[in-house]
This record gives sequence, C-alpha cells and structure tokens, in this order.
Amino acid sequence: AKDAGARAVESTEPAATDAPAAEAAAAVPPDEAAPPPAAESKDTAPPAESPDKSPDKSKEALALTPPIDPQEKRLGTACEARSTSLLDAAQKGDFAAATKDFDARMRSAMPPEKFKETWASLAQFGALQARGQAHPSKGEGYFIVMTPLIFEHTNLIAQIACGSDGRIAGFHVKPLSVLQK
Repeated sequence: AKDAGARAVESTEPAATDAPAAEAAAAVPPDEAAPPPAAESKDTAPPAESPDKSPDKSKEALALTPPIDPQEKRLGTACEARSTSLLDAAQKGDFAAATKDFDARMRSAMPPEKFKETWASLAQFGALQARGQAHPSKGEGYFIVMTPLIFEHTNLIAQIACGSDGRIAGFHVKPLSVLQK
C-alpha cells in the first residue's frame, strides 16, 4: 500500500518517477514530453530512488537518535568537569580534593589514602607527561569520561564514571591497547 501510494504521487511529477518513459510522457503535455524525458532521466534517475529511500532512512535515523535531554546534557557536562578536577588534583598530589566528588560507595571503597596509593602505583609507567582530550559518553545508566594518560613508557586511559546524581561512582585506569582491540 505504501509503494502504491508513492507511485501514484510520483506519476504526477515526471522528474521524480520510477515509471517508464511512456508513463512519464503521458503525465506531461505531448509538446513538452519529447526533449525532457531524455534529459530528465539522466539527471533525475538517482533522485528518483532517493525519495523512496530517503524518508525511510531519515525517519529511521531520527528514531535511532533520541533528542538530547537538557538534564542529561547538564549531568554529562558536570561529570566531565568532575573528571578533569579529579585528574588535576591527583597530578598535584592533592588526594583529598581528588576524591571530594566521590559518591558514598566510592568514598568508602577508595578514601584519599587508598586513592593516593592507586595513583602512586601508576609511577611504574614513568612520569605522566600529558593528558589527552576527554571523551564523554553514556552507558548502562552512567556518564563515562575516558581521558588518555600519556606516560613516559606507555599510554593508559582513565575511565571515570558518574552516577545519575553527578557524583563520581567509578575510577579505573586501563592500558590504551585494551580499548583498541
């Protein structure tokens, strides 16, 4: 039924028709029919396929891309800021400031002293030389910010997760190669 309706609309417009040249000529007055079909069939053949497919593809794309919720955008921005703050404070050696945005579970699992030990264990890779650009995403109910850490001997990635309240709910450091596989 959808295709039949689409063909009926297309038969009234020769430029967008799938129909053979005879059907297209029937929709146009005879004195205009001779030259345009040959020229239009070359120029309009690809667009003739597009109207059938484009609306479906754009509707499909719209269905797959949910609208950006302002609340989620705000929480994502807050998570990225907290991630940056945590890494800045850790690099300065201020572990109390680094852990200030932890949620209750993270505070009990990784108090400032334990976070200091975890951060110090990264010295095995040499000195931290730089940080790459943060890459925020969302998954499984968390906002996740992944930031490359460029050490003297290897590249790692810090993965910082924030819960729906915006507080830091997870901190992991992984080899960059784990993510590339």
